[in-house]
Amino acid sequence: MTGTSSRVHPGPSQTTRFWGTLGLAAMVATAGYAVYQAESHEPPESATILFMNDIYRIGGIKRGSEGGLARIASIRTELEAKHGDLLILHAGDALSPSLLGDMYKGAQMVEALNLLDGDDDHDSRLFVTFGNHEFDVSSCDRPDALVAQVQASDFTWLAGNLDFGKCASGDGFAPLANAKNVVPRQIVDMHGIRIGLFGLTISESTYAGLLTDREGTATLTDSYIAAAKRLTAELRADGAEYIIGVTHLAKPQDRAILETLGDAGPDLIIGGHDHAAMKVGPVNGRYIYKQTADARDVGALTITRAKDGTLSASERTVYELKGNSPAKDPTVQAFVDQKMAEHETAFCAKKGLGEGCLSDGMGITQVLWQLEENSNREEETAIGNWLADQMLAPDIPTFDQCDAASPTVALLTAGGLRLNYDLPASFELKRREVEELFPFSLPLVAVCMTGTELKAALENGLGAPGEGRWPHLSGVSVRYSYVPATRTATVLEVTSGGKPVGPADPVRVIANGYTASRGDGYQMWPVCGDGSGVDWSTDGARRQCEQRIMAGLESATAKPVMDGDTVFDLKDWALEAFHAADGKGVGPTEDLTDKTRRVTKE
Repeated sequence: MTGTSSRVHPGPSQTTRFWGTLGLAAMVATAGYAVYQAESHEPPESATILFMNDIYRIGGIKRGSEGGLARIASIRTELEAKHGDLLILHAGDALSPSLLGDMYKGAQMVEALNLLDGDDDHDSRLFVTFGNHEFDVSSCDRPDALVAQVQASDFTWLAGNLDFGKCASGDGFAPLANAKNVVPRQIVDMHGIRIGLFGLTISESTYAGLLTDREGTATLTDSYIAAAKRLTAELRADGAEYIIGVTHLAKPQDRAILETLGDAGPDLIIGGHDHAAMKVGPVNGRYIYKQTADARDVGALTITRAKDGTLSASERTVYELKGNSPAKDPTVQAFVDQKMAEHETAFCAKKGLGEGCLSDGMGITQVLWQLEENSNREEETAIGNWLADQMLAPDIPTFDQCDAASPTVALLTAGGLRLNYDLPASFELKRREVEELFPFSLPLVAVCMTGTELKAALENGLGAPGEGRWPHLSGVSVRYSYVPATRTATVLEVTSGGKPVGPADPVRVIANGYTASRGDGYQMWPVCGDGSGVDWSTDGARRQCEQRIMAGLESATAKPVMDGDTVFDLKDWALEAFHAADGKGVGPTEDLTDKTRRVTKE
């Protein structure tokens, strides 16, 4: 596999699939390690794989002009007409977050995925790895949403490093531990080639106790490597000829697997979590492929057996999904249209808004809003800075160690902004865009910390370009260096109000409740420490910490930012402010310049 990936615009589907009825098909369970036999082809034996990751909106983005499940269904049909049965791999993050997912808890995505194969039987060729966002509203003590969606899935979920039987108390995820469509690994016979699959899921505090392979490993990355080694060995022992890790990990963790394991690891990694299309490799002769989030594109490659029996994978082809390239599958699109109309009616009624409220005007952009993930998650942007500025507008609480004269900094993590496409200047916003920009509530919290702790926080965020922890900042200027090979940032200088922030200086930092309670790797926040009753080794610790902060139980170092009698929520503020400005300019008024930039990378 050499050269660069090709990128094409697929033509219209050659065949169209119709169903007699729409709706959720009954799940037909399959044996945990059964081998699926695809329709045979003439030699040379070959198997084509279609893959994707991090898809949140069933209807796509940019008002439906890009992505969406209906275009995925069409490209599947088109490729099946050329290659026969395909192997379909989804590398995680399907159920959340999204505007529809907030109401349906992922049911809308499962129903759409169930339609991809064109019939109501179990889709033995579709495999989905659990992503971290599958657990947004589910945990051991509240498992119902995830359990319901997995049970409704007419496809197989891969859980190679998750043990759903490990919940500390109660039944928890026990139904998933026993589900026939949840497996750690599986062999699929595609046109005579036995392809082994396993899934790996990145750890987060909500479900960290479910992770396997932690014993004897010093870091989480070590545990992912150990799991990949174990699963590869098991698949080879079961007769797999070519092994694919379908992972929801960050790029450095995927790379570490291939660097460390070589022949003892998978032959290929199809990954997610990073939200950007990428090709990494060769790493010990192997590659990592990921696609752009929200199905703006999908990837495909073919594994072929040569006459001497050796197997090789072709270069990846990237299919951009937009406009009529390909045309939307009519059956899947009919479901999408029906579900989105149903949702809008229920949403507007629940919010006490008028019919068709998601088309309400919400102001006009005055400059480019850079919200595509490649910008939002690794660059300073005008809209990111402006939103961070708004976090400093309310009355900020004071503390014994951090008074009103202390430097006050806003830190907005990029993961809270999820539109995933840019909005040009003079764009007429609708309520749907703003709701999709902010899929999560963003209640604000003030944290009192030292300059040393602020420096550590900035290094955590700036050291993770491409990830949700990347910070948009206000009230501070930062100069830093970055080493790509180790993905580490070193903050060289921090100033606020033109003055340096020293290691012992008290600083008030404003963040959303998730980040303030040590989410996204911000473990340095001085909250919920010894004596708080929060056990950081257990699942749900971060959520417990946020609840303590909001209840005023961490008031020595963390307090909610209030707006009258309620906690100030940046999302609620933006919805109200933008709606009031219908027909007028909203957001930043100037593009970034060298003089207005707050972050400088050496």
